[in-house]
Amino acid sequence: MNDTSSFEPSAPDDVERRLVAVLHRRAESTPVVDRLDAVVSGRAIIGLAPPASPTRRRWAMVAAAALAGAAAAGLVFVSLLPTDRPERRHPAAASVPVNTEPPVVGAHWLAAYSIHVCGEPIQLTGTMEDTTSDPATGAVVLTNQRYAATGLHSHDDGVIHIHPFTDAGAGPNATLGNFLSVYGVQLTDTRLAFPTTQGGGRTVDAGSTTCDGKPARLVVRVWPNIDHPTVITPVVRDLAGVRLTDGSAVELAFEPDGTGPVMPASVTALRQISTDEATTGTGVESTVTMTPPGSGG
Repeated sequence: MNDTSSFEPSAPDDVERRLVAVLHRRAESTPVVDRLDAVVSGRAIIGLAPPASPTRRRWAMVAAAALAGAAAAGLVFVSLLPTDRPERRHPAAASVPVNTEPPVVGAHWLAAYSIHVCGEPIQLTGTMEDTTSDPATGAVVLTNQRYAATGLHSHDDGVIHIHPFTDAGAGPNATLGNFLSVYGVQLTDTRLAFPTTQGGGRTVDAGSTTCDGKPARLVVRVWPNIDHPTVITPVVRDLAGVRLTDGSAVELAFEPDGTGPVMPASVTALRQISTDEATTGTGVESTVTMTPPGSGG
């Protein structure tokens, strides 16, 4: 008779550790390809379970495909999570009602501007404040429809007055392109075209028009704050969409590569207008009461 007085059954934790060690050794000795095949087909790679039936294998393959799809979806989800990397931020894509984003209708902002074509300054002329009487209502209305809609114009002094009459000139619509359109000037990323009444009717195209035989391009430079002349933001895409902000300066130039920025000299006029408005409450705006089209008089 065997002596069993000294026999002590292994503790559950000890059995589990031994089993895990065995499974680990068997898994490591199985080639990777066989392991993957075992997972897909439902076979046990450790030799402790019998081969699965065809039906169970099909269900295992469906389950494996589902797990792979879930993992891929997880990767896509993670890739779409917010990040602080600059290339992932798109503030311009936010949907904001134009009538709640500054400048709102009724605001009055000022921005200095300049235009240079191959180093030659071009000054837009006219205030676009010519008025006429609406024959239907008798109201005084603006003859320039673009100005009547946007409220963007200048006073022959290189200062843009940004006082939206409607949403067409408010919020994200207070742009360089909309200001230029009031004067009939067309701006794209590669073309700047003046009407016959402005800039001598000149048209320049990047790629075909040169400056003294040198290839030239269109660029916009923005000084967000005229009191900080060394802080400049160059823009070479979506030039017409450059936002106009209060107390800023904008240079639109057609020039060869390597040409340096020139801050608009009209920042002096901007400062003077701002001072006058702050001290006396008056500026250089027309005192004529103007009614934008469609306002009912």
